[in-house]
Amino acid sequence: MKIKFATTFLIISGLIIFGSCKKDDKDPDAGGGGGTAAPTGNVKMHLDSKWGISNDDIVIGNEYIHAMSGDSIMLATYKYYISNFRLKKSDGSWWSQPNSYYLVNHANVGSNVFDLTGVPPGNYTDISFVMGVDSLKNVSGAQAGALSTANDMFWSWSSGYIMIKAEGTSPQVSPGSVFSYHLGGFSGAFNIVQKKEYSFGATPLIVTTTTLPNIHMRLDVEELFDGVGSVSNGSTSSPGPLSLTMATSFYNGILFDYLTN
Repeated sequence: MKIKFATTFLIISGLIIFGSCKKDDKDPDAGGGGGTAAPTGNVKMHLDSKWGISNDDIVIGNEYIHAMSGDSIMLATYKYYISNFRLKKSDGSWWSQPNSYYLVNHANVGSNVFDLTGVPPGNYTDISFVMGVDSLKNVSGAQAGALSTANDMFWSWSSGYIMIKAEGTSPQVSPGSVFSYHLGGFSGAFNIVQKKEYSFGATPLIVTTTTLPNIHMRLDVEELFDGVGSVSNGSTSSPGPLSLTMATSFYNGILFDYLTN
């Protein structure tokens, strides 16, 4: 009887020790998969909209003079989509921000400034992003957040998102003095979705877990109207040649300005 009891005791003791070893195997330092995620940092994006050579900030309700046409332009609405942010590390690898879609609406002060979160620490040499909304999201049914149809930036599932919306008044427009440019198109010959990539130059972006570096991009809104010649030439609210021309001109006016670490 004593021998049977001793044997049982040894078996139970062995199981307890074995179980303890299995738990130890999940030590995050041992790579067992039970650890916490690696710490990350954030980067603050500034999308600074300016007007031509004057470099004036774009403010809803202010008047601007177009240098080429002489048009007097007052914006009542200025919105655009920017998406799919990526940062290139000094070793050549890329980090991509998941679910990266932003609607910048200059009627909402501060919507042009936001954080890229969850960025692994390190030095980064380049940034890329997409102006507009990629084709997959255009045909994926009802969306939420920045891509919600409640934002009044959507035509239909066949025509997709309005990538840029510029509305306002100008004495050059007759009758009514009102212009309205709703620019879109995500496929075919009139696809205005465009990927942009920029180098930071000699100074890399330095991401840490304790600092908040800043990236400033400059968007020249005057160039949006370079493509139309004059706001008196008409408005548009569908994909087509005018949407493509205006969007391409606007996107070409986007530049990396500077960064601070």
